[in-house]
Amino acid sequence: MKNKTFSNFHYTDTFGILCSIIENGFYYSYCKETLKGGNNSIEYALLMVSFCDIPISKADNHKNKYGKFAIGLKKKWAIENEISPVQYFDEKSELAASAIESLKYS
Repeated sequence: MKNKTFSNFHYTDTFGILCSIIENGFYYSYCKETLKGGNNSIEYALLMVSFCDIPISKADNHKNKYGKFAIGLKKKWAIENEISPVQYFDEKSELAASAIESLKYS
């Protein structure tokens, strides 16, 4: 069944955490990321709440890793509430190399 209402999902492993999110909002935490570009790479911590846009019908592997409970969000709602989508960089791109240089000096 296609879900045309929600396009982004946050998964969690317990019903209690799901209820806490509904009552108190999302809890942000730091996630360690590695950005590769050209011959360089840089590790940094990013404050985030994890969402995915994997259709529910194809999310079995994701559910096994992050939990079977999910909250669905409309993309429009996320944007209106200043929730930004993930930006992916191809490690061969000029943008990735530029981002690494920027992070080195921040």
